Amino acid sequence: MKKFLKTMKRILTEDLLFKIGSLLFAFLVWLAIVNINDPEMTKTISGIPIQLTDEEALTKQNMEITLIGNSVAQITVTGKRSRVTKLTKNDFVARAPLSEMSQVNAVPVYVEFKNSIYQNYVSIDQRTKTISVSVENRITKQYAVELNIEGEPFEGCEVGEHSIGRKEISITGPTSVLNLINKVYVNVDVSDATKDIEGKYDIKLYQADGKEIDTSRVVLSAKRTKVKIEILTKKKILVNYKLKGEPEEGYMITDTERSSSEVEVWGKEEDMKNLPDSINIPDSKFNVGGMIKTATFTVDLNQYLPKGVTVCDPEKRNFAVKVVIEQLITKRYELNKENIKYNNIPEGCLPALLSGKVKIDIVALEESHNQFDASKLTFYVDLSGAKAGVNDYKINVVLPDGFTQAEDVKVRVKLVKAEEETESEKESETESESESN
Repeated sequence: MKKFLKTMKRILTEDLLFKIGSLLFAFLVWLAIVNINDPEMTKTISGIPIQLTDEEALTKQNMEITLIGNSVAQITVTGKRSRVTKLTKNDFVARAPLSEMSQVNAVPVYVEFKNSIYQNYVSIDQRTKTISVSVENRITKQYAVELNIEGEPFEGCEVGEHSIGRKEISITGPTSVLNLINKVYVNVDVSDATKDIEGKYDIKLYQADGKEIDTSRVVLSAKRTKVKIEILTKKKILVNYKLKGEPEEGYMITDTERSSSEVEVWGKEEDMKNLPDSINIPDSKFNVGGMIKTATFTVDLNQYLPKGVTVCDPEKRNFAVKVVIEQLITKRYELNKENIKYNNIPEGCLPALLSGKVKIDIVALEESHNQFDASKLTFYVDLSGAKAGVNDYKINVVLPDGFTQAEDVKVRVKLVKAEEETESEKESETESESESN
């Protein structure tokens, strides 16, 4: 035992070169084992997002930068498998400083580890060296904001007055995007609505073909605006009127024309509850007394509607009545005596007309006179209570519509008893026979 300990003491204190050699050998063995179990490998990593930096260098000049093509970088990494296999695109950052942009709008790309600890173990070989960008002016324009109402309210309802808070906004962005803007709308759907709509709605941009424009590259002075839309109840009601007075003597109303017989009105539901079925306009609004020519009377229907209720169509709120007035003409006509008739002839009597020509004055419109035939008129004499003998009697003329008799006309009629007529006839026959003898 003492001999063994003595030998070990000698080895540890005297053979230094041997000791160093043993340690080196052990390290080489360890290194070989590690290399066998954890070899180097190369891996391709794609899809690393490229971030544009130093943008202020161009934005100060009102320039807009846009990437052309892919906005991601690709690299290969080399290192120990234990480290490389764990790496993903999320472990890297790719930057493209615009301050280094070339004259042909190419910007160099620099890919780095997010965690610098990998720099000592893994190397990066960039596949994406540069990216191309487009450069254009960044401008500001003013645009009118329009309200676009979509859909239809509930049956019996209608969209009334509407308003938007912002009627104009300014938009800043690249020229190419602003040149696409054709309309700036606030879209509001009123489908099946029965009550007023009020709230804030998004402002949207549209091309001429109706396609919506992405607003990610532009800045709007306001993204939303207030909107208020009235939803009103509709109803049809009658319009009634009467004329007052009569035209000047010698004139007559030949026709009346009204703008409508009914009108559609609207209002809030609570205001429409007690709405009558008709509007009755006072006859004082249509006074034709003493008039001698055609006239048109116009009345604002809204003044006869309850508060909160109005005529739907502004063009129909004025109710109009045209009263056609024409002058009457008096003309004298001769009646055909063969058309005379006798009414209520006393029993046992016979009438005979003694008057020569029977003329009367008839009042009518000029146009009516032009189509009038007096020879066909029937006129009669009423002999109620008449006595035998010669007397003057008023004639009654049967005139068509639109014609009146200016004044009474009398004719002379001889009324004789039938026996006297017979004796008179016999005497006439006797006298005739004597003359012939």
